[in-house]
Amino acid sequence: MYKGTKKYFIEQTFRSTPEIVALANRFIKTNSERFNKELRTENPSGPRVNLVKVKDEPQEVEYIIQEIASARKKKSAILYRNNMAAIKLADELSRRGVSFYIRDYNKFFFKNFIIEDIRSFIIFTLDNRDLEAFSRIYYRINSFIAKDTLQLLASKANGGKDIFELAQSSMELSDNQRRAMARLRKIFNFLKSKGPGDFIDYIEKDLAYSKYLKDNSANIGYSYESLKVILSNLKSLAVRSNSLVAFLVRLEDLEKVLEESKLKKGKSNLTLSTIHSSKGLEFENVFLIDLIDNIIPTRSSIESYEQGRFGELEEERRLMYVALTRAKQRLHLIVMENKNEEKVKPSRFIDEIIKLYVKDGVI
Repeated sequence: MYKGTKKYFIEQTFRSTPEIVALANRFIKTNSERFNKELRTENPSGPRVNLVKVKDEPQEVEYIIQEIASARKKKSAILYRNNMAAIKLADELSRRGVSFYIRDYNKFFFKNFIIEDIRSFIIFTLDNRDLEAFSRIYYRINSFIAKDTLQLLASKANGGKDIFELAQSSMELSDNQRRAMARLRKIFNFLKSKGPGDFIDYIEKDLAYSKYLKDNSANIGYSYESLKVILSNLKSLAVRSNSLVAFLVRLEDLEKVLEESKLKKGKSNLTLSTIHSSKGLEFENVFLIDLIDNIIPTRSSIESYEQGRFGELEEERRLMYVALTRAKQRLHLIVMENKNEEKVKPSRFIDEIIKLYVKDGVI
């Protein structure tokens, strides 16, 4: 700043209730690197901030739908840390006939190579003649099939023949190559009887697809953790379908739902948004989800904090502050016990909020 200049802070907010403002003020004060600014409001008192504990994602969506219904036509938003949360959320909402507008949607999930891999596994399981699907997946699992074996089979598959039958009748293949193909045939015949969730689980564990992801994550340009999240989300979608064909159809339908939802700005009372994308916006009701350690705040910020570097965690707290202050009337902080069928640890920010505010009657 230039010498003699002064700082002025806009401290009055016309958006939120005193309860929400009080929570946000005390929460952000935990940060050491911050301007000495405190919001105030002359708005009338409103309901307490609602801290909600749910068992899992279906129960979370059920709670949100009930609250939206009771709010009638008031504008509501579901805020989350990253776009991955929107996929299963959109699946649940669309299954229940709830219209929504989604901000900043892109096709990253449906165009991810993992989704394409699983599609190929299913397609080849259902049709052993599909050489294109087999070519995509054979080297990602413990198939013991070499590239030259595939090339030999490809040269003979012009008539759309069953790849396994070709392997057994091909004199050019060695005994070991034929045995490897016979082993694969048994596996894919076995997979035909699996439901979509068990199908993905078998590929991930028994066929060592997770090992392929771990060994190749750096070359692919993803962290192994992020790849596991994508696969876990896909599996959660899969368990809702009763057959492999139904699952493929659901993936196509869900992609269309999300494409159509990004065009519903101003046409739906419910908005799905990342916290980052919600800056500057306001809603009568805000539902803040994914309040889980390693998501809000991120794992890297927690690790930095434990090593004595506080800046990254404080930035996470500022992001949480943004989320809290998007609400005008009702703020719902939803804490989940299980995510993707695994026990999760509630965000340490929720622990802070409970310690600081429950005794004051804000929550």
